[in-house]
Amino acid sequence: MANLTGKSTSNTARTKKTPSKPSQPRKATTTAKKTAPSKNVTPLFSTNDAEIKKLRERYKALNATIDSWFEYLRQFIIGQDRALKQLLFIAYNNQYLNMLEDTTGIRVKRLTAVAVGPSGVGKTASIQRIAQIFNVPFVKYNATQLTSAGWVGNDVDSIITSLISAAGGNIERAERGIIFIDEIDKKVSCTTNGNSSGRDINGTAVQEELLKILEPSIIYVGRDGTPFDTHMLTVICGGRFIDIDKIREARLKGKPQLGFHAPSTLPPHKTDLDHDEDEDGLLIDERTREDYIPEDLISFGFIDEFVGRLTLIAEYKKLTPAVVQDIIFAEGSIYNQYLQVFASKGVDGYIDERVWANIALEISNSDTGARDLERKVIEVLMPALYDTEQHYGRGLFLIDRFRQYESLFETRTSKAPQDDIVYRMANKLDF
Repeated sequence: MANLTGKSTSNTARTKKTPSKPSQPRKATTTAKKTAPSKNVTPLFSTNDAEIKKLRERYKALNATIDSWFEYLRQFIIGQDRALKQLLFIAYNNQYLNMLEDTTGIRVKRLTAVAVGPSGVGKTASIQRIAQIFNVPFVKYNATQLTSAGWVGNDVDSIITSLISAAGGNIERAERGIIFIDEIDKKVSCTTNGNSSGRDINGTAVQEELLKILEPSIIYVGRDGTPFDTHMLTVICGGRFIDIDKIREARLKGKPQLGFHAPSTLPPHKTDLDHDEDEDGLLIDERTREDYIPEDLISFGFIDEFVGRLTLIAEYKKLTPAVVQDIIFAEGSIYNQYLQVFASKGVDGYIDERVWANIALEISNSDTGARDLERKVIEVLMPALYDTEQHYGRGLFLIDRFRQYESLFETRTSKAPQDDIVYRMANKLDF
């Protein structure tokens, strides 16, 4: 039997590593005649001590910051550490590393990503939180609304226009924004073996249209042809990608793949450098043992040009019962919000731990993921919330493992004997 103090998720403390200091130029100890450097040789690093110190401090601050950002995100997006790191790095690369161009003269290539995973596992929430961290405008666009330019529906111009609107009309701020194109798996190519009765305006044409923002360039939007620079824009696609795991499984087992354009045999894309040998002398590709690779997306139905511009494939895992319980008790969850309501009203309660264990199992077996979690938590706590608002003064409630509710609240004329109610409920309900 557990009281309403709940349990808090423990975030393992991480030791932040300070970047090692580059070795200082060693002074000459001999009196040998110095040879003048060739005018055609460009030094790799500045010999200005002030510049070196400034760069070192800046890199140190950035490294410390990205680690703290990740720890912050883990409080809200639970059980998806690897995918979270990948998407955070994408935004970090596009938003911050390119800021060093003025100091180092180096422009880092803009990166993109695709988030693959079931519904309700935190894909949209991750990207929204990342946009809040970097304080940039964010737009989520449903790919099912997109068609090729010139056809009924929305196109890339609509996405950019929405981003500019989210930036309050500030073009420069919008150019550093984050776009999340959800349900991209609904825009696979509908042609098969190159045969098509007409132009695929909902599949291939949309993928080709999206190349405008996936590839860093300057595009012109709106009727007045407003220039929009996408070199620092962060674009992330996402979707459920139903049955793509079967494509991966077939690839790993060497079986014919599934999908719209799946080859009958595996393409010879592997080399001896990518493999280790098992005890039977068979080649094992450790690089693709668990990760999705571009060939999986192509087999799923995306064109080569589209897949080639997606830098990372971030896989979101299906929620396990343990992860769901961590989400229930996470900081900022609906459960903890209601705890604060009870505490402010002077109400105490006892809930059987098996209630949350059963809910976690139900959520992990559902197709809706954490989206249905709040509803179930509210259903459990609703009777107590109702009594809390209806009665005057302090009170006590108990919920057993069958989610049966019983309570005793103070009124203006009587007080709740807490010892009596606990004894009575403990004997009446099966714990």
